[in-house]
Amino acid sequence: MKKFLYAFVLITTLAHGSSTSPVPIDNLKVPPGFKISVFARIPYARQINVAKDGMIYVGSSHHQGDNSVYAIKASDDYSHAEIIYQLATNLGSPIGVAYYNNDLYIGERYRISKIPNITGHWSNPAPVEVVLDNIPAEQNGHNWKYLKFGPDQRLYFQVGDPVDTSQSDDPIIHSILSIKPDGSDLQVYAHGLRNSVGFDWQPKNNALWFTDNGQDHLGDTFPPDEINRAPVKGMDFGFPCYAGNNVPVSNYTNCPPVDTVTPPIVELDAHAAPLGLMFYRGNQFPSEYKDNVIVAEHGSSIRSDKLVGYEVIRVIVQDDKVIKVEPLVSGWAVDGTFWGRPVDVAELYDGSLLISDDYSGTIYRLIYSPILK
Repeated sequence: MKKFLYAFVLITTLAHGSSTSPVPIDNLKVPPGFKISVFARIPYARQINVAKDGMIYVGSSHHQGDNSVYAIKASDDYSHAEIIYQLATNLGSPIGVAYYNNDLYIGERYRISKIPNITGHWSNPAPVEVVLDNIPAEQNGHNWKYLKFGPDQRLYFQVGDPVDTSQSDDPIIHSILSIKPDGSDLQVYAHGLRNSVGFDWQPKNNALWFTDNGQDHLGDTFPPDEINRAPVKGMDFGFPCYAGNNVPVSNYTNCPPVDTVTPPIVELDAHAAPLGLMFYRGNQFPSEYKDNVIVAEHGSSIRSDKLVGYEVIRVIVQDDKVIKVEPLVSGWAVDGTFWGRPVDVAELYDGSLLISDDYSGTIYRLIYSPILK
């Protein structure tokens, strides 16, 4: 494996995170009994991985940022970040992070890398090693990799559309892929996706659920963004030939028959940009939240109404069907503009919820505590 050495910095933070500019946390709206607070400040924070070694790993990416990966040690009561370690910097848009067997895997633009033996070595981590190189080059932000290890102990990630919409003979384009931890045995799990930047496995049956962002420049209300469900390997979700409930979008050639394409399990607002997705498994929230899907919507950058999205939603599931979609946290967009953009959601050890916001550089913590005002 190739190895790369970077500079490492230890950052100590003030209680409840450090910040150069405060965020208007009071603008955020949550259901009765819930409370949201600032957990940490991480520049351009993207994917969050709450790891088995007791640390919280965070990826980041921005054209003006240092493109770093971080580790957070939480306070004993989990209310805020106590120490933040900058593990590696100047990487290739390292938004994806996944912990496995003491190694921290990193999703970069054109490769998967890792920091080996990270546990206990946060202030002096080993050099970054390449796990899988030469992933097809993409543009327009679809090169950012989201990572998760599945129940089968394989590492999953996506390869989005190279531009906005295209047709490719390369089977790994428009797909969710998986590899063994050593980078071998690349497989396509699901195909026909424009860009899926968030997925998780349904606790009761290990079916893969994932977000998918619809094509741009087809109007304000079409195509819808999607949440999809893939209980088995090999399913086709229709992009670029079909969108939403298998509606044809263009006169592409060699399209699969519509009856072989799987429609989304639920349509979301066009251009809401659903990203991070997780099933809530904890007990800190009320019991009716158990096994609900929680999704971070990054918000519209192409729709004329720019205030679509910019919230975290709760997707209520019953018998493998979506019963209802409702806001869980909203208020990042106020008075015709936005001040934050949710990216990812992750369950903390105590069952509270972490939410990353790359626009304000914040990680929030959502708890249920009806006695708090």
